[in-house]
Amino acid sequence: MHRRVALALVTTAAIGASALALSGCGDRRRLPKACTDGPRAVAVALRQAPRAVALYDGTRLSACVSRARYQGELQGVGLSLNSAGAALARGVPHSDAAALQLGYLIGAVRRGAGESNGLAGELAHRIAQYGARPPPARRSALARGISLGAAAE
Repeated sequence: MHRRVALALVTTAAIGASALALSGCGDRRRLPKACTDGPRAVAVALRQAPRAVALYDGTRLSACVSRARYQGELQGVGLSLNSAGAALARGVPHSDAAALQLGYLIGAVRRGAGESNGLAGELAHRIAQYGARPPPARRSALARGISLGAAAE
């Protein structure tokens, strides 16, 4: 019985610490609705690359990650970004544009996650996995996109 209570207290403390960590990071403004409008909104925005990428309301992808203060918000953002990344990854073997856009997404999410090793850091790691093994012909476009996404955001 005492073991269960201790485990519950530890779990509650960990969840609270995660929420505090998320609320203390990055931009303290509210999460824009556009950040959770789905992968199509992200894909449309990424078509702007190599120019600066923004969602339809002007929100940068990195801001979506940094403004997600709560686990539920970050999950909603992550669902949109992750789905868009998966779709782009399928196109990378055949398209420099897909490689550039995926790279931009990777760079922007890394920037938004900052130095986080929490949930935002895990999202950045997952998105980066989509670009882990690009075909040799697409490596340059992917690398360029990562640089642009990290710098322009």
